[in-house]
Amino acid sequence: MKAKFNDIRKVKTHVKPPNGNFAIEVDSTKDVRWDHCREQFAAKFHENTVGFYFSHPNDMSEDIGEFLTKFEIIIGLKYNSGVSKTERNNVTWIEPSLFWRICYLRRSLLTLILRCAMNYRIQKDNFDDALFGDYKECLYVKETKSAFLRFMFGFTQFTGKSNVNPNSTVIKHGWREEFLRLDDFAVRRRLVSPEDVNREMSIVGIETLWN
Repeated sequence: MKAKFNDIRKVKTHVKPPNGNFAIEVDSTKDVRWDHCREQFAAKFHENTVGFYFSHPNDMSEDIGEFLTKFEIIIGLKYNSGVSKTERNNVTWIEPSLFWRICYLRRSLLTLILRCAMNYRIQKDNFDDALFGDYKECLYVKETKSAFLRFMFGFTQFTGKSNVNPNSTVIKHGWREEFLRLDDFAVRRRLVSPEDVNREMSIVGIETLWN
């Protein structure tokens, strides 16, 4: 399934943002404000956020969209996120599905995934390499690989408590901070199968990351 793009969207910005930045459109008459720090952006990205802009190398909107679509198919999303090219060839508009928006930890993970998407090339179809290869964008994914793989296997329901302060301008506790030092036992209990999904027991045993 290829990524489906919505109509081209205008982005109001007089600067060329560095790769991997995020921006929320607060007022369509004013320039957007770019955030390089994911922790700062996390304080602006909440459940009611319709969408945001993501900056990347030139002419990579299709690669970004394809990568995100592939990831969402793997984890079994019923409704994929929306993607739109913009008038800037280094900026893509992302409309996260409700799946991402309803959980602060998923929102944090989504920003990591988008940064990894900058390593993806449709022609090479280097999906695994884009996530786990020797790129700086892959560092946090590789540091939390057990949790990341469990999430990709469909265990996407987070059972931990939210550490988000709604009045904070920076949210320092995200995906990496949650899973960085957890062993597999703890990971299994923080990430479980969604309540509406009946998953068969794996033959490799109940005490693995996949059960």
